[in-house]
Amino acid sequence: VSSCISIERGGLGIALAKSSIAGILGAEIKLSSVPLKSIVRNDFILYSETQGRFLVSVNPELKEEFESHFTDLPLNVIGSVRDDQRVIVHGVDGKKLIDTDLHETGYYYKKTLKNY
Repeated sequence: VSSCISIERGGLGIALAKSSIAGILGAEIKLSSVPLKSIVRNDFILYSETQGRFLVSVNPELKEEFESHFTDLPLNVIGSVRDDQRVIVHGVDGKKLIDTDLHETGYYYKKTLKNY
């Protein structure tokens, strides 16, 4: 595991921002790949605070070994780490919802959520 963050306050969107800011690396995800019982709205997927979920990044060379430990649990690859500092989120319809850089993301995160 290269990084792991629980999805709690603010949901997947905040977990993605926090993880990207901490690692100083961008990420690109597809909300259509998030394991759900049914596809719902983009905002539900991004901001749902359902407990017991994690956003994990794993070295691609160790992907199969990592996944072998979770065969009976819902697990999906929802995206990848980028070599640049862009954070990109594609909605359930595949359209780009978010395309921002870490400097902007970090600024607004620290300004808005400085007490968390």
